[in-house]
Amino acid sequence: MNTKFLLSSDNNNRNELLKKKIIHYYIANGDATIADLGREMDLSIPTVTKLVAELQDDGYILDFGKQETNGGRKPNIYGLNPASGYFVGVDMLKDKLNIAAIDFKGDKVQLEENIPYQLENTPASLEQFCKIIDDFIVSLPVERNKILAIGVNITGRVNPASGYSYSIFYFEEKPLAQILEERLQTKVFIENDSRAMTYGEYMKGVVQGEKNILFVNMAWGLGLGIIIDGNLYYGKSGFSGELTVNDVKHILKKMYHSFDENYFIKQSENLKLPMNKKIKEFSTGMKAKLRVLTAMTHHAKLLIMDEPTAGLDVEARNEILDMLRAYIAEDESRSILITSHISTDLESLCDELYLIHDGKLILHEATDAILEQYGILKVSEEQYRTLDQSSILKVQKENYGYACFTNDKKFYQENYPQIAVENGGIDELILMMTGGYR
Repeated sequence: MNTKFLLSSDNNNRNELLKKKIIHYYIANGDATIADLGREMDLSIPTVTKLVAELQDDGYILDFGKQETNGGRKPNIYGLNPASGYFVGVDMLKDKLNIAAIDFKGDKVQLEENIPYQLENTPASLEQFCKIIDDFIVSLPVERNKILAIGVNITGRVNPASGYSYSIFYFEEKPLAQILEERLQTKVFIENDSRAMTYGEYMKGVVQGEKNILFVNMAWGLGLGIIIDGNLYYGKSGFSGELTVNDVKHILKKMYHSFDENYFIKQSENLKLPMNKKIKEFSTGMKAKLRVLTAMTHHAKLLIMDEPTAGLDVEARNEILDMLRAYIAEDESRSILITSHISTDLESLCDELYLIHDGKLILHEATDAILEQYGILKVSEEQYRTLDQSSILKVQKENYGYACFTNDKKFYQENYPQIAVENGGIDELILMMTGGYR
């Protein structure tokens, strides 16, 4: 059996490339006629017939005979030979392994889950890893030479083209894929676990025909797989996490019909975001601006933002706030729902404030009202005993007596001229409403 073309990464040989596409078609769509393949691959019937005949000779494809039709000449239907080869898949987790074997049609032959294993970046852990896989292969009801390849899902940074892993088992100079091949005596492919799962879900039809998808892997870490036009996205460097602004533009354009490409490019220039620089090399402020810009480029009526200015210096914070104010000003029907612990952000941007404490809404007020009407009364114990407390929201014991938080500072200024009344900003509101008592 000729397996060289099937496992080769060389796509320069047109004949071999077409054979791979035929096999891929059968995997994704099931049995089909010569005519079906010709239409799908835009090839002539003689060309497809020749390729299918060669794949039959190699043992990969079977002729299942005439297809039932209502009339006319009945065409032959072809499909994959399940016994022509087998594949082993290994899912590596922090404290266990999952290993499965499938036949050439993708049907499960054997599955072992939750095999005890402790993942460590050591030669001993690697040897244990190989032994578990080898024991699994020995237990299979198929001859070892029928195992065409082993696919290994690995967490972290992986370059499947070169076979290198940069997060685990990187203590030798040789590619990890080569090391595993030498240990297991079988062709080995390695891939990032999130990307592998993304493609598996896609091939199994979970996304119901969608060609552009994002897959979020929430296991013992957080990973992301991207498929664009039915192909896994690796990014310019081979790592999908190492994107440029231009990469982000390309992804957004493919994923969202509402994406405004011209607006994105213009704003990137205004914000001085270099289009071809890796985002991982951006400053914290540049990353924050890109996140906000990405949300704005769909011209959504409602933006929901969680701490958009957290960890930024004053200049970067002001730039982001200016972006958001301009976004609102462009269309009065737009709104922003923002969560923040930075009071100045809320004062300068928000029309209304909701204060949530211990999972409960304890205050809802217009921001202008808070700034104009709320205040803090600083009174002695004697003054506190005679104080009208009908408009006191919270009270805090202090060395001098009491600090009283009110929503009607004007009332106390007019009726208690002898006591100190200070303006109550959002910081004071938060401190008093969450830490005061009454």
